[in-house]
Amino acid sequence: MSPDPITVRLTTPYKEIANLLRDNAISAVPVLNAFREPVGVVSEADLIAKHTYLPGQCKPSRLAKDAYARWNKARAQIAKDLMTSPVQTIDADASLLAATEKLVDTGTRRLFVTEDGRLTGVLSRRDLLRVFTTTDEELTAAVDEQIAKHGPWSRTTELCVTVSAGVVTLLGSVPRRSDGRRLGELAQAVPGVVAVRNRLSHDADDLAPGLAAGQ
Repeated sequence: MSPDPITVRLTTPYKEIANLLRDNAISAVPVLNAFREPVGVVSEADLIAKHTYLPGQCKPSRLAKDAYARWNKARAQIAKDLMTSPVQTIDADASLLAATEKLVDTGTRRLFVTEDGRLTGVLSRRDLLRVFTTTDEELTAAVDEQIAKHGPWSRTTELCVTVSAGVVTLLGSVPRRSDGRRLGELAQAVPGVVAVRNRLSHDADDLAPGLAAGQ
C-alpha cells in the first residue's frame, strides 16, 4: 500500500490535476470530500476525454448514455465533473487475500484503503506484485515464523523448509496426514509464496475415508 497518497478536492481545476499526475508520475488521483472520504477518482483516461470534444460539436442525446457522459466529461473543468465514481474501497484491516480478490473481481487497477471511511492509502496491482519480489531467504524466514506461530506443534529438526524462486518445499515427517496438509496451507498463506511442494511423509493417515479423526 502507498500511504498518504496525493489527493485532490472536488473543486480542484483540470490543469492542476494534470500537473499532479505528470509531476508525480502517477496515473490517477483520488478525489476527497470535506470529510476526507474518497468520492471519486480522476485518471489519465478521464483527462484525455477532453481531446474528444470539438467546439461546435452537437450535444448528444441523454438516451445515448455513454456518448452523453463523454461529452460532459470533455467539457469538465474541475474534479467533481471529471471524476469517475463510485470508487472501489477496502478496509485498512482487510487481508491481502481479500484485497487481491476484490482487485480481480472488480477489474479495477487500484483500491482506496479507508479507516472509518477516511482515506489512508492506495493499494494498486503493482503493490500486490511487490510481495513476489521477496527474496528466497526472506520467504524461508517468513514460512518458518508462520509454522512456529500457527503450526500444530513447534518446529523440530524433522521438518525442513527450503525456498527456490519463490517455491516452498516442505520435507520431513509428521505424525498425521492432516498435520502435513495444515503445514502446506500455512506455507501457501505466506505473502510472496509462488507455490508449495509438500513432500512431508506421515505416520498415520487420519484423512482416509471412514477413519475417525485421531485414529
